[in-house]
Amino acid sequence: MIEIGLSAPDPGWLNGPGEQARRLIDAAYSASKSVPYEVNLRWVFYRLWQAGTLAYVNATPKLPKKVNAYVRLKSVCTKAVHFGILSPDWVIDDTRSMYGRSGESSIDAWLEELMESECEVDWWSTQSVYLMIAFEADAMRSQFEYYTEEFACRMWPMRGDPSNAYKLRIAKVVDGASRTYGLPVVILYFGDLDEKGLTIPEAAFRDIHAWSTADLKVYRVGLNPGDEERFNMPDIPGKPGCYQWEALEDEQARELIEGSVMEFLDWEKMGELKVEESKTTDRVQELLLNLMEE
Repeated sequence: MIEIGLSAPDPGWLNGPGEQARRLIDAAYSASKSVPYEVNLRWVFYRLWQAGTLAYVNATPKLPKKVNAYVRLKSVCTKAVHFGILSPDWVIDDTRSMYGRSGESSIDAWLEELMESECEVDWWSTQSVYLMIAFEADAMRSQFEYYTEEFACRMWPMRGDPSNAYKLRIAKVVDGASRTYGLPVVILYFGDLDEKGLTIPEAAFRDIHAWSTADLKVYRVGLNPGDEERFNMPDIPGKPGCYQWEALEDEQARELIEGSVMEFLDWEKMGELKVEESKTTDRVQELLLNLMEE
């Protein structure tokens, strides 16, 4: 094997960013911290584009104005990271993951972790349907996790056309939920408003329906035709008339996600189960405390 050498660092700016770049960095960082969940760079871009922060960027012979504005934002923020102005994790990388085994450092540490855990029951047996969520933009996973945390919905990021293996996996989970709870299954879908965004769920759920024996219904919550006017959305850079989920303002996305989920839930039954979860957590933690003291 050969040890990897270190390349020379990219100096970016010799004396720091200029006034215009500094304003852009500040605006980008403020946008990233304006919501209670992690976001990616494209989400930040849409906030700045809609606010007019990038209006000064001009088109180039090769790139339309909006595409060039995104390139400009990415370049400035990358330099800001290497110059120490922005943290390397100021936005998330939604395309890469780390794999491998993990665990606690010792048995005692594991017991302590259990002590801090709370009882969480899959409470769908109290409901009239088993609800799941599917979405095209895996980049907004944290947004969907944040706004469905209380509901404990199983979520399926599609990331474009899903593979047959992935679709079969969804079909098997749908069948398993239907058998376990004796309930019909409802999937709420959220995707982009463009030709591909409209066809992805149709093709995917055609196969999922074919490979499932459950009573399954799928609803496209958004983006649907007309949402671009309803929410005054900007189009995708370089694709006029096309709209991405990330272009929604946070409150607009929350309205679509929470509003659609609440249509199918019995909130009172959910609250009753939460009380039982809390009581069970207290009983188990008392038993664990006695075990650790032995």
